[in-house]
Amino acid sequence: MIDAYFHLCLEEADPLTDLQLRLRQANLDGAIVVETWAGEERSFLERLSDERVRVIWCWRGSPASPALSVLDREHTLGLRFRTADLPHAKPVLERIASQGKVALVHAEAGIGPLVEQVERVIAVHPRLRVYVPHLGWPAREGKADPAWPAAVRRLVALPRVTFGVSAACAFTAEPFPHADVRDLALTAIQVFDPSRLVAATNYPHLDRARFADYWTLAVNWILSIHSAWRHPDDVFA
Repeated sequence: MIDAYFHLCLEEADPLTDLQLRLRQANLDGAIVVETWAGEERSFLERLSDERVRVIWCWRGSPASPALSVLDREHTLGLRFRTADLPHAKPVLERIASQGKVALVHAEAGIGPLVEQVERVIAVHPRLRVYVPHLGWPAREGKADPAWPAAVRRLVALPRVTFGVSAACAFTAEPFPHADVRDLALTAIQVFDPSRLVAATNYPHLDRARFADYWTLAVNWILSIHSAWRHPDDVFA
């Protein structure tokens, strides 16, 4: 299995060595490493050599964005987009769809506006694979997002959307194992086919000493609904 949403920890002397250590701690086969918007880890991602690790780069709609040629790199899985950028990224999305890569989307304005844009994008690019992480952001600014339940149902209706069970500690008011988030997670997990679910941690934005615990937490939430689930090896093939 893989951690399907991982950031490099720049507080470590060697973030790539730290990545390998964390994977061993949780007995994981690999990871999807997502570039942050600040881009400070780009120099490390540029020299990745581990075939078990794939990268999603940020698209910023500016010269700071990676050129489209980044999609041809061996380790590149896809690009990360803000909701606001999706209407302006048609050529990039066409390239991603044609190459079978992934568009990872970010709900900076909430899950409702994001789903509206994802529906429009998929209508134009029906082959596009979209990854919605972090439980679809069930809360905003510490409060439950009333748009979330309906948004999840709309995502389920889009068969090329993968849903990530991750970032539990970002939406909780309770200590680990975050029982308040568990109920939200199970609401989404039970309506998605297991082949469209992935588990992740959002490392290092958690108690880093509990990395393996957070991985196990996400997996166990999925298994409590889909007892035969295993991280689908081909969901991001």
